[in-house]
Amino acid sequence: MYKKLINKRGSEFHYYEYGIGNTRTLLFLPGYADSGLMYQKLGRSLAKEYRVIALDFPIIHKSDKIYDLTGLTNFVAEFVDELAIRDFTIAGFSSCGLVAISYAYNHQDKIRELILLNSVPRFILSKANRRFYRMLKPFLLLRPILFIHSRLNTSKFIRKFIKLPPISSFTAERMRNYYYSVMGTAVNLVGESVFARFKKIKAPKKIIFFKDDTILPWERYQRFVEKLDCEVIVFSEGLHADKKIYWEKLKTLWLKAPEIEYQNVNIEKSK
Repeated sequence: MYKKLINKRGSEFHYYEYGIGNTRTLLFLPGYADSGLMYQKLGRSLAKEYRVIALDFPIIHKSDKIYDLTGLTNFVAEFVDELAIRDFTIAGFSSCGLVAISYAYNHQDKIRELILLNSVPRFILSKANRRFYRMLKPFLLLRPILFIHSRLNTSKFIRKFIKLPPISSFTAERMRNYYYSVMGTAVNLVGESVFARFKKIKAPKKIIFFKDDTILPWERYQRFVEKLDCEVIVFSEGLHADKKIYWEKLKTLWLKAPEIEYQNVNIEKSK
């Protein structure tokens, strides 16, 4: 069920809600260029047992502003307060997993669990690369560069050439039409590190990876992720939320006991 909410301070929230009336609540955050609509199938599957809320970020509704991690975290906090939800699981997808971590760190009294979907607390792993990225960032945030980046990122030929999965027409449209806010926000998020905050979160934490994901390759992040103090689950296929099986496997995380799931769906849990 799609909803739009404007609070007393004028903030506008677009979100999807399933399983209204259930006490166990799951809050899902989409990727930087996606909508909460990406969770539609999962929300409907879980609606009998959970209250599922999938939030849109303002990035895809306002094309004139670049957001940073602090701004998006505050946006989620304002939304949670408006709906008065507590003791909930927060799950963040891809680069917006950083927002989920930041919110969980700042509001540890409100969350039950933190889940990262195809996401890590730090995308640029080496210190040298992070320093170089900080130097390059002002250039990357120039409007002409963001425009070119959006066109390259939405080209089917280029994505196929560099082995990136296809993107939905919705996501491609947002990348092209809202290139300033969408691509600029992506530049801000990718360079962030919330590693220290992630380690200080006391609630249970899970990181979900897919071996065939070409945007966040498991091989690149495996050693980093396995050293984190959290549960790590690695599925064999699903890409970057691009296959039907992706949502079928995610569904089993909530609808079946983990031991059964590992047996039946061939999930490998890292040691």
